[in-house]
Amino acid sequence: MEKLNQWLTLAANLGVLVGIVFLVLEIDQNTRAQNSSTIQEFVAATAENNSILATSEDLMVIASTGDLEGLDALSEVEQRRYTHLATQVFAGWESLYLQRLNGTIDPSYWESKRPGLAETFTKKGVRDFWRANAHLWYDPRFRVEIESLVEDAGIDIEGRTGVDG
Repeated sequence: MEKLNQWLTLAANLGVLVGIVFLVLEIDQNTRAQNSSTIQEFVAATAENNSILATSEDLMVIASTGDLEGLDALSEVEQRRYTHLATQVFAGWESLYLQRLNGTIDPSYWESKRPGLAETFTKKGVRDFWRANAHLWYDPRFRVEIESLVEDAGIDIEGRTGVDG
């Protein structure tokens, strides 16, 4: 009888081990699916923003003027339109960054995007927007990340906004 109990215990332990292996595989598959979904949502939002700009001549003029000359070169209404567009764009970036912190996207994906995101800060309007709005809309961790990547790229943000706003 003792031999039978030992075999049954061994079989039960093997069953638990097989269950754990399947659970690990399921979690890995779920993580990969979440990673893929997050990245796809970011790509779709970026495509939508690009499409809006590409099909709206007046919005493209506002974006171009704001980027090159800063927010002061725009009328009050144009400044609001530029700010709404920039808020939406940075909300997508913030979401992607927070997903990286949560572990739902591979850190290398975020790292691959940092240089391009830093490059957006070569635009005067983006710097103006960031100084005026970052403390209002964005997570302090994201703001620190943005300032770090801009600094790493050697781009000077005049009047840089820190974590405290």
